[in-house]
Amino acid sequence: MIPLLSAEQVRNMDQMLIQERKIPGLLLMEQAANAVCREIFADFPTPCTVLCIAGRGNNGGDALAVARILLTQGYPVRLGVLTEDFTGDARTNFLYFQKSGQYTLLNEQTLDAFFAQSAQVMVDGLFGIGLNRPPQGVFLEVIRRMRVHAAKCYAIDIPSGIYADSGQAEEAVPAHKTITFTAPKPGHLLFPGREYTGRLCVAPIAPTTAQNSAATLFWIDAFSLPLRAQNTHKGSFGRVGIAAGSRGMGGAAMLCLRSSIAGGAGITCLLGCRYVQDLAQREVPLALARDISLAEDFLCCDNFAEAVEGCTALVVGPGMGTRPESQPLVRQAAEMDLPKVLDADALNLCARMGVSTYGANTVLTPHPGEFARLSGLPLRDILQDPVAHARAFAKKTGVVLLLKGATSVVTDGEASYLVTTGTSGMAKGGSGDVLSGVIGALLAQGLSPCESAYGAAFLCGRAAELAGQEYGAYAQTPEHTISFLGRAMQTKNIKE
Repeated sequence: MIPLLSAEQVRNMDQMLIQERKIPGLLLMEQAANAVCREIFADFPTPCTVLCIAGRGNNGGDALAVARILLTQGYPVRLGVLTEDFTGDARTNFLYFQKSGQYTLLNEQTLDAFFAQSAQVMVDGLFGIGLNRPPQGVFLEVIRRMRVHAAKCYAIDIPSGIYADSGQAEEAVPAHKTITFTAPKPGHLLFPGREYTGRLCVAPIAPTTAQNSAATLFWIDAFSLPLRAQNTHKGSFGRVGIAAGSRGMGGAAMLCLRSSIAGGAGITCLLGCRYVQDLAQREVPLALARDISLAEDFLCCDNFAEAVEGCTALVVGPGMGTRPESQPLVRQAAEMDLPKVLDADALNLCARMGVSTYGANTVLTPHPGEFARLSGLPLRDILQDPVAHARAFAKKTGVVLLLKGATSVVTDGEASYLVTTGTSGMAKGGSGDVLSGVIGALLAQGLSPCESAYGAAFLCGRAAELAGQEYGAYAQTPEHTISFLGRAMQTKNIKE
């Protein structure tokens, strides 16, 4: 996993490097500029025309240093600046251009002519990670012109217009590549920032130890499963009980059963109603099936604790329906300390009952709409800052929360994790049922709730990527995700 740093953590780290480790700020700026230039040189080894835009702060100073280095290597550079009153290290770099007058002060009178110039490369040094309010005035006009220019854009640290901590933006510059320093920022991975970032390149200009000690948010870029011992049996890998399904929604239970088996559970058992039990015995012969329900075609069980005896992990909710008669089962499940996943209709019933206390080892897997119902927060607020709201809820309730999305958030209230694997082809009914089954399988095999949640999210996303290569995003299905889980788990993701 890769540590992610907030804007404040980066500022603190820069001060530590300058004040405690005595690394000159000008040297850090030069290292950053060289990292940007390396990417441009790699993509455009023959000198080409470059538009370079420098804002007022240190990000602008980085851009000035980039422009100077490119000029010395024979690249024709057209420099546009938003101020002539640079300070600190940025001013040192500006003096190079001030003496020669090789720059344009960007304002209402000069914008159109400057951006009318053709160029193959554009360097975005307008705003850095410190942006905390919507751009206005000439800054907004610069962003709008950068957005439509034909040049390939290389963003310094983060595309201008993106908030580094949340990924939010009203208008932003779409980058071909973003070259960030020391560590990625949350805004690179959270939408809409992720779609503006382009290819993310990380230049390690600070000591890794300092970076790791500061981080509480991580990017899951791989997931390793332990190698299995040879002398084992089905009981060695846990028993998953899946309380799921009802008439008309039996498919959710079938997907969950299949993904639990593919996720490595030793035994997978449906705990369902008669209708879904019969379906499971026909469709998923590898699974056991028990009728635990007082009703024929939906789940209704007054003594759920007795029904789950012998299980090492539970999945509760997929395709269950939201009948009031199912509430006692869900409440009992929520209060158990047995490792478990509450998903789909179990979450809707928890919200309806006002459940606020959960037993230990609980994983909740809402999408943003379900999370809004569970937490009582407006959906708009959740989408504006999903990490902060997910973390606060997990800390308050003691659960592990997996907030599903194109970038999924997993948190236990202390450490948080972002998972970016997956494709738009996963935006189909059943994908969440597959995810829940894999989480249940990992819980049953002894992984912690947090590891199970982010590991399953990573593996399902990776399997969907592989399925997408075979079937395409339009045609791929959750069943394809299950069929590619084995490849997603193969050697390079398995630790010795």
